[in-house]
Amino acid sequence: MTFRNWTDSLEEKKVKDPFGLNAFAYELARLDEEDLLNEGRYDKFVNQLSRIVFEMFKDIHDRGDKKGEFEFR
Repeated sequence: MTFRNWTDSLEEKKVKDPFGLNAFAYELARLDEEDLLNEGRYDKFVNQLSRIVFEMFKDIHDRGDKKGEFEFR
């Protein structure tokens, strides 16, 4: 309650953003917009790698092996 009363008193003095929260929220929103532009950039590559890995797991399983190894180069 005391904190709320204090922030209310700041508003009465026309202090709009005493802790810089509005500026911080604006900066976070701007960063999110940049990330949205890059979203999906590597989807095709990741899907290709995933397909290879699952095929290798499937081959190991189809051979009847309970263990197997593979590596990327």
